[in-house]
Amino acid sequence: EFEKDDDTNFHMDYISSFANLRARNYSIEEVEKLQARLIAGRIIPALATTTSMVTGFVCVELLKYLHKGGDGVHRDLQANLAQGMFIAIDPEGPPKSKTRTIKKKPDPVDHPEYEEEETIATIPADGFTLWDKIVIDAGDLTVQELVDWWKTNHNVTCSAISVQIGDAAMAFYNMFMPGTKKNLPLKMSEVYRKYDPEFRGPYFCPACSLENEDGDEVETPTVIFKFA
Repeated sequence: EFEKDDDTNFHMDYISSFANLRARNYSIEEVEKLQARLIAGRIIPALATTTSMVTGFVCVELLKYLHKGGDGVHRDLQANLAQGMFIAIDPEGPPKSKTRTIKKKPDPVDHPEYEEEETIATIPADGFTLWDKIVIDAGDLTVQELVDWWKTNHNVTCSAISVQIGDAAMAFYNMFMPGTKKNLPLKMSEVYRKYDPEFRGPYFCPACSLENEDGDEVETPTVIFKFA
């Protein structure tokens, strides 16, 4: 049985450690053990009841998946414990980013009435979801070869490449930053290891700024660059 005030059972050591690990994964402020003890003391039984219910229904959906029931058998569930209401509905698909036209106000202070339309295209052309990926598995390309890869495979111009390393986005290449052009003949892995010498992973996820032939910005799903 959980007891937050008994240090000999190590319950709060476990809870505070794992809570902080999760907080660190999602860049949430971490807490001291005493504060974790105070928070745990405010958890009401209804929270445990709701969590148990949700976990049970998730397990039901997992069993459907393990028994290869197909997409048609899965359901979203809406529940209200106060009213004893349970509603199972067909799940919606994930939101999709599509080619669209947006309106922008270049000078909202002096000319708030003036608007410009800007088209944002996507790769693939019919849009993508959060689950989609573009995997570049052509070996350890140089930065220039990656720029050319976009032109050859998708007919778009790559004007910048950056990679999140730690808390900073490192510019591997930017056509408006002359200092980055020295990276063009270097392998992508070489440039990465300039910023993180200990990196030994088989891939990373570069952010690429892209434009099509009409000069429109092009959005893509997450790009996975494999070099090993």
